Amino acid sequence: MKLKVCGMKYADNIREVAKLSPDFMGFIFYPRSERYVGEDFICPDLPFYIRRSGVFVNEEIDKVLHIASRNKLEMIQLHGSESPDYCRQIREKGFHVTKVFLVDELFTISSVTLWNSSADFFLFDTRTEGHGGSGKKFDWSVLASYDGPVPFFIAGGLTPENLRDVLDVSNPWLRGVDVNSGIEVSPGIK
Repeated sequence: MKLKVCGMKYADNIREVAKLSPDFMGFIFYPRSERYVGEDFICPDLPFYIRRSGVFVNEEIDKVLHIASRNKLEMIQLHGSESPDYCRQIREKGFHVTKVFLVDELFTISSVTLWNSSADFFLFDTRTEGHGGSGKKFDWSVLASYDGPVPFFIAGGLTPENLRDVLDVSNPWLRGVDVNSGIEVSPGIK
């Protein structure tokens, strides 16, 4: 099971969390987020085994590519209404793409199939008024019927108290968890 720590913002905290050796570290480039890293952010050096992921919401592709290059990102997490073609264009530039789907009572697992050939990972998160970081958990049982072929992560309301419950999600396509607000002392500080 892979671990992604998202919503990293401050250099000292980034270096401290890096000592715990997560598989991925996420940085939010969405100005409306309280975990937005800012226009001038440059990711501090990280050990080679921690993959850098940039989170974007309905951003222009050229801006995503510029920020990704400047911060040595390897993964682009798309948290908005980005189309399969948009995702494909990012992948063609050499980045791994994580497409986020927001889950609520109206969500259907079959709706993700349009992105099967344009994403490396899916991430299922709780639908809220914002774009993640709400600390709210969705009903993970909806993932039981997911039959691939894209591996996925679970996000939304994950805390040290319920993290082991993810192991109860019986799906061979589950690759990891994406933790954020549930492990914070304040927004952006883990």
